[in-house]
Amino acid sequence: MYRLRNALEQRIGTRGLANAVGAIQTLAAAELDRMVDEEVIVAWRALQVEQVGDVFPVSVQLQPVGPINFIPITVHLQLPTSQAA
Repeated sequence: MYRLRNALEQRIGTRGLANAVGAIQTLAAAELDRMVDEEVIVAWRALQVEQVGDVFPVSVQLQPVGPINFIPITVHLQLPTSQAA
C-alpha cells in the first residue's frame, strides 16, 4: 500500500497531539476513497488508527481489483448455402 503510506508520511515528525489519531484517519480515508474512485481497489472498510506512545499503527481491510483470468470464446461456423437457379 505504497500510496496509502505516501499519503500518511506528511504526518511523520509532527506533534502527536490528541487529535493526531483523527487527522491520520481522515488522511487515510481520503486516500482510500481516491483509490476506489481511480479503481485501484474495489472497496475498503474497518479503518483503525491507534496511538501506542509515539507510534500510530493503521489497519484497514481492502477488496482488491481481481484479475481477468479467462475469456472463453465460442465461434460458430456457417457454411454458405447454395441456391438452385
